[in-house]
Amino acid sequence: MSGEHNDPIGHVIELMAILGLTIDDLSDAMSNAPSAPSGPSVVTVLAALRASSRYSPSTLSTYESCWRIVEELFGDADFQTFDSAMCEQVVETAYRRARSRFPDRECRSTKETAITALRALFQYGERHGLIAKNPALALDKPRRTTSLRRGLTPTELAAVWDAVALTTRDPGLDLLLIRFHLWSGARRAGALGLRIKDINDGRASVWLHEKFDETREQPIPPSLIRELCDHAEIRGAEKPSDMVFRTLRHRPVHRRHDPRVLRLGDRAPVPRGRLGRRMPCLCRDERQIHYVTFPLELPEAMPVRGYAVVIDC
Repeated sequence: MSGEHNDPIGHVIELMAILGLTIDDLSDAMSNAPSAPSGPSVVTVLAALRASSRYSPSTLSTYESCWRIVEELFGDADFQTFDSAMCEQVVETAYRRARSRFPDRECRSTKETAITALRALFQYGERHGLIAKNPALALDKPRRTTSLRRGLTPTELAAVWDAVALTTRDPGLDLLLIRFHLWSGARRAGALGLRIKDINDGRASVWLHEKFDETREQPIPPSLIRELCDHAEIRGAEKPSDMVFRTLRHRPVHRRHDPRVLRLGDRAPVPRGRLGRRMPCLCRDERQIHYVTFPLELPEAMPVRGYAVVIDC
């Protein structure tokens, strides 16, 4: 069957005439029509990233403040359309909010953290084939200033020891922890995770298990080896897998025990922690004890690779 009734183009022209439309009207309508999104939204990708096991909980909590800004500004946007200009807007928003909270600081670390969080977000998109290029790589991280960390002087070190001895509720534990940190250079996790089987009496050394799953053997004085073994035995450690450092109730020391003893200040006008209240002279400029490499003027065993007590100015 052929004829005008089977001509689709003729039908369209007839309808256009009835409606009073022209070809130009149809062309303008097509150009102004919103385009359908070609990929997932930013909110969807962020939800998937949070649900993944790519980053540790502590890392996620660090990045979360920046990701919330991304959701606030561009949450409904197509993830594939996110560009470097939008990344810069996120970084500047994070910087302004940090400056409003801490006007006396430069907040350089806020920009660095925001850029790192954005790079992590788009790296996730790259790995899953959502984007071809990471737009956050176009952003330059601010240059870090020279660190003000320094080693404790012998006078300050003696003052720390005296302050801990005078304020501790458990001198057998806290003083042993301090001495172990000084001689082994262990991080907090390495000390609190020390097990009986990690002590090698014959080699006068201990095996430290620290962050990034790093394991290393650290020589320490034989007298300290004996103190560690005696402490563990008196406090109820029996199995090779039992923790060495234990409380008066014979429980393994919690990871928050060290900060309560050693914290000097935490963005507060009045020093917090027993040591901080005892030694306000070390709390100026919000200084805080960290475990980093000891200066070379201290005894020979102390600077052997690792971390010990310093002042962070």
